[in-house]
Amino acid sequence: MGITSLLYARRQIPRISDNSRSGYDSGLTPSSSRPGSPGSKTTSFSPAQAPAATAAASHTITSLIGRSDKVEVLRAIEGLPPQFLTGATVTAAWDRLAQRTVSSGPRAPHLPPLHTDRAFLLLLERTRELLLDLSPGHCASIVGNLAKLRYRPDDSFLTTLLSSCRAREERQTFGQAARLASGLARLDYILENDELERLARIMDERMKVMDLDSLHPESLSLGLWSLAVLGKLSEPGMEGLRDGLVKAAIVRLDAVHMEATAVGLGQGPVLSEGKAKNLVRICRQLRIALLFLPPPAATAAAFAGVPAASRCSLYSGSAGSSSSTTTTTTTLSSLPSSSLSSTELLRLRINQIWLDLGAWLDPVRPSRLQTDVETTLRSNGAFFTREWEDGVVTVDIALHPLPVPEGSEGEKKEGTVRQPVALEVDGPSHFFVNHPQRPTGDTKIKHQALRLSQQWSAIISLPHFEWPRARMGGKQKKPRQQQLACLRRKVAQTGLEPGDFLV
Repeated sequence: MGITSLLYARRQIPRISDNSRSGYDSGLTPSSSRPGSPGSKTTSFSPAQAPAATAAASHTITSLIGRSDKVEVLRAIEGLPPQFLTGATVTAAWDRLAQRTVSSGPRAPHLPPLHTDRAFLLLLERTRELLLDLSPGHCASIVGNLAKLRYRPDDSFLTTLLSSCRAREERQTFGQAARLASGLARLDYILENDELERLARIMDERMKVMDLDSLHPESLSLGLWSLAVLGKLSEPGMEGLRDGLVKAAIVRLDAVHMEATAVGLGQGPVLSEGKAKNLVRICRQLRIALLFLPPPAATAAAFAGVPAASRCSLYSGSAGSSSSTTTTTTTLSSLPSSSLSSTELLRLRINQIWLDLGAWLDPVRPSRLQTDVETTLRSNGAFFTREWEDGVVTVDIALHPLPVPEGSEGEKKEGTVRQPVALEVDGPSHFFVNHPQRPTGDTKIKHQALRLSQQWSAIISLPHFEWPRARMGGKQKKPRQQQLACLRRKVAQTGLEPGDFLV
């Protein structure tokens, strides 16, 4: 029997019902389907065949790139004996499951949600068994993919994974440390201070000795974003690392912008779609990271007396042009100084590039839940703006104060709210799939970024499970009164007066 036949000898495994799934919650394979056990359909093979079989298993997973949906990936995992799910194949499997793919056909009716599928649980348990043997690159990839899938493993899983990275610290690159830190932040994992210190030190050491032209812009933005949102760059003694990351971001952002821009034939700059959309993601991360950094001390003095039209020219002689106009190695020590702080230079560069990206911003598609909330607000006569751009992040709904009639007592009342309220409609995608009422790290960081922007009188999170829904059966009526009561309660919980925003 060939190697491929051996690998797929277990494919015909009967499905299990939900009430008998408890045997898979631990991730263990049932005895009836383990190789060599009674009832197993796996054909034994010699040890000499193991390397070839392992290679075939890895190829089985990686061959699904770009042409298969998650259903096929799960079934391929289910058909492989556990001993063939090595570090490389496990990482490849997580990559495929987290990849955004368009299903080639209708979802199989028997397939449960991804995180409760038997193959998913087997893969998770096999990954747990391999944690201490995984390389730093594999660890960073697995954490990032779990964050994309919004699956929050238990703390012991992530602690063991960090122990594996700590044991191989000398092999950990800047990009691997950055992806690991960002993935843990998105998984809402509380890093111990010494562990966060270690990741920051690795990024600092690697960046000082490497050629900046070889530093991937996305890895750099992830490193700056993660250390900023986790609060590390705001601590005393982190000034050098903070300044180094920001200066490196200026250089690499300028370089990736030039790579994404091609000179059109008499039509000016033309952005390639793939590189432009990647640049959008990088700029979004950097804009949020800047919110979490301490404000520069001399920003106002640096801009004093400088015309707005001349501020762009201040940048042209600074760090941004060195990587694209010279062929010498660019390092942090070779960057010229500027009258502006590095954070202000980065903010200027992001704003300049953002003007080129307007056509590549993904159109906002409000969810059905958000549309329902807007309909309720509209029926109440409330003043609101959907998808409000506050300069850094997009707010689902900006709820504006009701206008006060001229000459009324309310106009003279002290403490009248004039700033809008940021209303975030948090649907299921804002929570972990295995903890449906626990917000993801991305959701928490966005709410914190809105608070730091200081443009809002309050930040309100409206989880989908708190929103009153219309009940099916009989004549369906939307519970507008209950929904309005929910909104009033949410406003009151912030300490504001609901009557300032809702009739």
